[in-house]
Parts: sequence; structure tokens; C-alpha cells
Amino acid sequence: MSHKDYFLTDRADHDFTNYCWSKNGFTNEEVERVDSLVDPGDFKDGVLRSKNDKLKELDRKTSYKVRKSKVIWIAHNDKSAWLYDKLLGFISTGNKGRWDFTLVGMTESIQYSHYDSNQSHYGYHLDLGNGPSARRKISVVVQLSDPSEYEGGELIFYIRNSETIVPRKKGAVIMFPSYFLHKVTPVTKGLRKSLVAWVSGPAWK
Repeated sequence: MSHKDYFLTDRADHDFTNYCWSKNGFTNEEVERVDSLVDPGDFKDGVLRSKNDKLKELDRKTSYKVRKSKVIWIAHNDKSAWLYDKLLGFISTGNKGRWDFTLVGMTESIQYSHYDSNQSHYGYHLDLGNGPSARRKISVVVQLSDPSEYEGGELIFYIRNSETIVPRKKGAVIMFPSYFLHKVTPVTKGLRKSLVAWVSGPAWK
């Protein structure tokens, strides 16, 4: 089975206001393999970026109004190479069938995120910014938790003047243009685990 077989739609035209997803992108065994790449003791608060793309050190009360989550970075190395290769396979197929963006590759480390039951969330935002993040073309989210393991934590896009709740399933791979406005609603119970990655390309023209 090819990556193409996973996708729900395969349109010849380019739809820049939609996303695509692979329902069964990662097996349970592969999710466990992802978990083995990180040390739970290394998670730190997710941070916001200022207009000049420098890390923005805000007091927790202010920062938590926008973003409250724990993250760790998975660098590319011998142990994680399979993960980068797998995501790039999905991205190549999804981009060809949907947007046809000019891409260079994954120039940033993969982010592993924890949203716990203490109202962890991430308000509406874009994945684009200044500096290196300005070159992001496609964002990728991998659901690592089973929906039965947490409540809340919905990934929502704001598309065509309305909210779209993204389907959630353990192992699902969701891909969307990095200019999409999106958020993660507060988790009220359990733990939502996910991967986030970005694929970059030449400057937008």
C-alpha cells in the first residue's frame, strides 16, 4: 500500500484552503517507538515568539493565556531518522495531491508536545513567523494518544469563516498549510500527546 492509498481525497486541482490526513498513518508499535525517543524528564514549557523571532520570556500568567503545554525536541539522528523519513513520505504525497508547494525539506527539529488536564491549550495562531519560521510551507501533526485517553484537546482550523474540528485518531497524520489559523482547545482530562513538524521551502512569492 502506498502513501496515496491513505488519503481521503485526491484532487488534481490545488486547494489552498483545505487540509489532508492519513487516518492510519502510524501503527501502535510506531507510536511506542516515537515515545522511546524522548525522556519525560526533559519536557519544558512551550514558549511564544516575539516579532523579531526571539524567544519571548513572559510571566507564566500572561503566557498561559495563549499557550500552555510541555514540549521536547527530537533532533535528526540515527535513532530518529526513520521518523523523519516516514513524515517526509506522507508530506511528499500530500503536497503533490493537494498544494504542490515548492519545498526544501524539514529544516527544524520535530516537536513532541504534551497537553495535560491542567487546562493545557494553544490559542489561535499561525505557524508562520519571522526568521526561519517564515519559510514554513506545510505543518504536520501526528496524534499519539487514543481519543479515549483524554477529553478536550481538539485541533481546530478556522477555514472559510468557520471552525473545522479535525478528526482525531491515534496514529493519524494531519497536514495543512502553515498559514492556516488553528488552535488546540483546553484539555480537561487525561493527556494529549502529539508530534508537530514543519516543512520549509523558498520564500513565499
